[in-house]
Amino acid sequence: MVAIADTGTLATTGEDGVALGTFASYVVTKQGGDVVLRMRADALHTLNIGRDTRCSLYVQPSTQPPGVLSRATLIGSLVKLNGDDLPLVEAQYAETHGAGVGVDGAGFGDEYYNLTVDRVFYVGGLGSDKRAEVVTAEQFGAAKADPLAKNANKIVDAMNVERYEVRVAFPKSRHNAYCPSLTSTMAVTLPVTLPVTFTSTGNGYKPTLETRG
Repeated sequence: MVAIADTGTLATTGEDGVALGTFASYVVTKQGGDVVLRMRADALHTLNIGRDTRCSLYVQPSTQPPGVLSRATLIGSLVKLNGDDLPLVEAQYAETHGAGVGVDGAGFGDEYYNLTVDRVFYVGGLGSDKRAEVVTAEQFGAAKADPLAKNANKIVDAMNVERYEVRVAFPKSRHNAYCPSLTSTMAVTLPVTLPVTFTSTGNGYKPTLETRG
């Protein structure tokens, strides 16, 4: 989920002790899976980090339907990057986010910060799997990006829009004896599953099947 969101809300502590939430873009590095943010040197959140490195980053993939998607708050501290890793990070940032415009555009004096994660507050799941829990730094560090995640929405769109005949044939092949008039709709949740809801126009039958694609 963190690997596909690319943007989030960064919370830092202001000079008056009040939390400040600001838009932030980031990448998950290909080399080590680190969460790295690009920040303008004169930005208010950068000045806040100069006083107190503690922060949180709230991420929620924008392509998911509100109310069913997973979201997470990464809690930790920001450490400024220097040295040999910078060219690789800059190249990945340009590949992921492009040049940007206005205050979000890449510029001279931009700084890159690594988010050292202490823990993650995770909320998500669909149906009976919904949960809210704290993920440890060790668990977060050991997690791997789901290879299906970046293409899951394309799969869902193709199935629901372009493959109507499959949406009809699939549930009937499984439930024809019970419901002669069935269609199906595919969704996506994170971690990636592809729940398929079978809907009958005749008797309200609406079970859900979860599949890994």
